[in-house]
Amino acid sequence: MMNDSLNSLCPDDSFGPTVKVQSCRDGFDFTLLFEESIFTILPATLLLCAVPFRFWSIYRRPDAVKGSLLRIFKLFTIVVLCLLRLALLVLWTLPLYAALRTRATIATAALDLAATIAIGLLSPLEHSKSLRPSILLSVFLFFTTILDIARARTEWLLPGSSATSAVFVAALATKSLLLVLEALSKASHSHTQGPDMPERRSGIYSLSFFAWLNPLIYQGNWGNLTVHDLYPIDEHISSQSVDKRVQKQWDSSSKDKSYSLALAIAKALWAPITVTMVPRLVLIAFSMAQPFLIEDAINFVEGGTEPNQYGYGLIGAFGITYLGIAISTAWYQYLTSRALTMIRAALISIIYKSSLDIAVGTVEASSPASLMGADVERVMSTLQWVISTAPNIIQATVAIWILETRLGAICVAPVILLLILAYASSQVAKKIRPRQRQWMQAVQKRVAYTSDVLGSIKGMKMLGLTNMITGNVQDLREQELQKSKRFRYVQIVNITLGNAANILSPVVTFIGYGIITKYSSGKAPSAATIFSSLSLLSVLISPVNELVSAIPNLASALECCNRIQQYTEGKKQVDFRRLTREPRVSDVETDREPKYEKSKSGTSIIELRQVNAGWSPEKTVLHDLSVQIIAGTLTIVVGPVGCGKSTLLQILLGEGILHSGSVSLSTDDIAYCDQTPFLTNQSI
Repeated sequence: MMNDSLNSLCPDDSFGPTVKVQSCRDGFDFTLLFEESIFTILPATLLLCAVPFRFWSIYRRPDAVKGSLLRIFKLFTIVVLCLLRLALLVLWTLPLYAALRTRATIATAALDLAATIAIGLLSPLEHSKSLRPSILLSVFLFFTTILDIARARTEWLLPGSSATSAVFVAALATKSLLLVLEALSKASHSHTQGPDMPERRSGIYSLSFFAWLNPLIYQGNWGNLTVHDLYPIDEHISSQSVDKRVQKQWDSSSKDKSYSLALAIAKALWAPITVTMVPRLVLIAFSMAQPFLIEDAINFVEGGTEPNQYGYGLIGAFGITYLGIAISTAWYQYLTSRALTMIRAALISIIYKSSLDIAVGTVEASSPASLMGADVERVMSTLQWVISTAPNIIQATVAIWILETRLGAICVAPVILLLILAYASSQVAKKIRPRQRQWMQAVQKRVAYTSDVLGSIKGMKMLGLTNMITGNVQDLREQELQKSKRFRYVQIVNITLGNAANILSPVVTFIGYGIITKYSSGKAPSAATIFSSLSLLSVLISPVNELVSAIPNLASALECCNRIQQYTEGKKQVDFRRLTREPRVSDVETDREPKYEKSKSGTSIIELRQVNAGWSPEKTVLHDLSVQIIAGTLTIVVGPVGCGKSTLLQILLGEGILHSGSVSLSTDDIAYCDQTPFLTNQSI
């Protein structure tokens, strides 16, 4: 039931959200019901829903932090806060304060108490089980403390609320203390083993402002950084962790289809890729607030009828908006960088494993280096635009809708322009893939030739071929640049199309609006409408620019992924060797690398029987070879150039092609150092 006494002063029992009455708190405040519902009930309900899931997820973890004085201070502060919340609930139930209550006041106080009890249950567990300060509690305490400051102002302005206001402010001060305690680092009380990882033990505030990097920056300011000075990489983005997930998905994928590798990586890493949308959506919300703030600020300056408190409120709103833009942008870039790092680790791991499995001689020796360099880097440089596609669509849609409310049907003008540019960009994208493929092939050819030359540099110098080799490398480089020009021409067109939207959209929009206004005898737009619309256009153009660029960038990334996929589909080497001994059972049952019993002197460790082998099905290098090598003996393989010495050693490693015969080993744990032929059995 609505309280007549309360509403005779202010419409506080209505949702508002603002009082809109000059005689009520100078007309600059939210209604009490709105503050209770949105500032307290909503976050408290969200916390109560999240605490059980968080409690269950960390309950079975081993303790990471030992008991400390900090934990006792936290518990004491929470107990004091619970008592203050209980006192406030009791006060609000008294008939003395019935005139100041809204229909949600008692429920608000009860939920506040329940949320504090939930904090008391979760905080000790978070302190013991998690090395970093609790992100859930830190976020809840930070935002509710700010919202409670606004509520405290309202409480003090209520007539006859001295007791409830005093208790509420005391609870606010206690919550602020708890906010500081929850944000303190627990690293000094940790008893976990392993290297120091500041990123892993940093809380939400340190991560938001990248404060965990400050010690490294200071160290680099006073001296040269070395590899050993860098922090250990987070285990969640390490190559070992990523490779397990991606390889499992890749093994179950259909490798004969186009884009199978790209889809496998997307499925395996969908969580870190998707989580980047959270800060991006927050960034969209803050970005959309800018046009409204600009319009309100211009109206406030032009009108002069609003109280000064309204101007102070605008200053605070601008500060919150741009601080929110900065923090959400930082989180978006941080999470995007982590996702891209994981994708890079997945691609390089797949290339590396494929290099170990592919038969020797079936691909160029420099192919892995070229793929890990040019192709992977190209994927990384384009995927950042592709990842933001979904948020960009949302931002563009909302911006168009808001623009329609200000300019009417002319809002379709920038949309039509952008659609034309998008169509042109899609046509450009068709030319990107073949031209990029030709460029990458030219790069790979040059790198392969240069690698071969550097591997035989002594022979080249002895034969006096330096000038010829230099000319060949120069020619290959010029051919590569010629191929890259065709690709770069397309990129120039793509960049031009992307920037054209930023330049032409405001011009097209306001010209169209001016024409419609003139011939329809409509009212000329105000300064507030013009500037807010310009702000909206900038909010609209930025994501659409990225969307236009995302089409060719996606095509470029997929083409590079296809090149890597084609490399992984190369002919695999089948190990034809037979092991004569099994690893010890005690080692097989554990996760350790299997070990083999040491061979006794006089026993056979390598045996080849009537082996015919070579490097192609048509040509045999080793003919009817039978060899037995005894443990404890020194065996030397000698012979003229090209007689098959290296082929014999490669056969023992399981490389090459075994035409007939058998190869038996007591172990496949073999040390081998490959040679680079200095003199080849060929004509110069």
